[in-house]
Amino acid sequence: MRFPLFASALFAATSAACGGNGLLSPPPGLPHAAAAAACAPTDGPAVTVYLSASAISSPNPAPPNVQLSIWRSADQLTGTWSLAASRAQGAAVRIGPAGEFVDSAARGSITVLAVSADLTVVGHLDVTFASGTRIQGGFTAPWIVRTVVCG
Repeated sequence: MRFPLFASALFAATSAACGGNGLLSPPPGLPHAAAAAACAPTDGPAVTVYLSASAISSPNPAPPNVQLSIWRSADQLTGTWSLAASRAQGAAVRIGPAGEFVDSAARGSITVLAVSADLTVVGHLDVTFASGTRIQGGFTAPWIVRTVVCG
């Protein structure tokens, strides 16, 4: 039952991207994505989506990259998550080439359209960082197995 829901959401998202809004086109310079388990600041479950200039094989991709954390378990990811300080439901950081800077999100949102049975996460982001840099685009992030213990 979950696959048809995923397929419907993916079809709708793909149709939207083809309609010209480009939500599923990767952000410029960040064509690769992956997702993995993480811990929220309260030590609860979280998922981090990594966007990178190069292929991602572990939860520590080479810079430059963007890391989008949503403070929910994988089975609760679908929805739009705010990064606004007053009601943050996640966080984002941008790491520069060679790790020369770390830029935290000032505002924005992460929308997860679907999570498949194999935990591939499909969504889009619209994030403005403290430096004023704005990153928009979509991602299809295959799951990387990572064991974390929160709490």
